[in-house]
Amino acid sequence: MLLRQRLYGIKVGIVWAILPDDLEAFRRTRRPPGRPRKLVVSANDRASAIRVVRERKRAGTNRLLRKPRR
Repeated sequence: MLLRQRLYGIKVGIVWAILPDDLEAFRRTRRPPGRPRKLVVSANDRASAIRVVRERKRAGTNRLLRKPRR
């Protein structure tokens, strides 16, 4: 939600800081009933994911970026 700018926060190092007033304001907003729709993955996101998989395959690492056991 922070990355999509639905909730305001400040990134301090690797941690996000959210002000209590902003969190309360977000909690008070009304959401539509039902399950949220699935997000459509853009062509840029799909292309970058494919590029990452290729680079990991070339480097010989798995999803967790660890060298395979012998």
